[in-house]
Amino acid sequence: MAELAANGIKAKFASYGDDLGAMLASTAENKVFTFDGAAGTGIFAQGEPYFWGTRAIPLIDSMPGLLKWMKDAHPNAQTVGVVRWDLGVTNNDATKDAVVARIEASGYELNKLYELVPIGNQDFSQVIQKVRANEPDILLLSIGDPDLGSFNNQATTAGLKAVRIGFDFTPEGVKASKGTYDSDGFTFAYDYFDPRSPKSPLARKFVDEFNKTYGLDPDLYAAHFYEEPSTCGSS
Repeated sequence: MAELAANGIKAKFASYGDDLGAMLASTAENKVFTFDGAAGTGIFAQGEPYFWGTRAIPLIDSMPGLLKWMKDAHPNAQTVGVVRWDLGVTNNDATKDAVVARIEASGYELNKLYELVPIGNQDFSQVIQKVRANEPDILLLSIGDPDLGSFNNQATTAGLKAVRIGFDFTPEGVKASKGTYDSDGFTFAYDYFDPRSPKSPLARKFVDEFNKTYGLDPDLYAAHFYEEPSTCGSS
């Protein structure tokens, strides 16, 4: 942020809640208009000056519809556990309060399994032991790829039986899962961009340009950031 301010930058596209809140104060102080197109802002960053989330908040916004669907898809499930990224005390507390409230409002019971893991972690052996010792019927995984794929692979190896639900789906996660997204089952509950079936002229143009430039298919994050300049131009 110091470098951006020194160069007179007045607008930016951001990710991870402006890197999990570290940039928010300087963003406001220097009046740098910001779109967070990758992380959905998060509860902790809502209402911050000059900072706008452009996606649903991961986990939080999906939960009411997701848990209502779970009643039909898995009618015998009663308990819910959570594994999520460690975002710092203030952010963790605000998010936990919202998650627990939504679990209880949906008629489920939090089985006291609410574990935090470091961002970028690829070894989940310790937390998987805790899950096995107190395994819920439904396990909500609010971690991003490739961490999510790695967790799913290790959970399959450990023989976890809980219905696993994640909120991120990218090629990196699929690769890290080593096939277990398909072989062992994985439920995804969030927004998604399918580059092989674009639904609009803008989506088709985006896929064509991305393929031409990078020689591979884009994921949803690339789609969000591609869309935001047109949003800025029309506002």
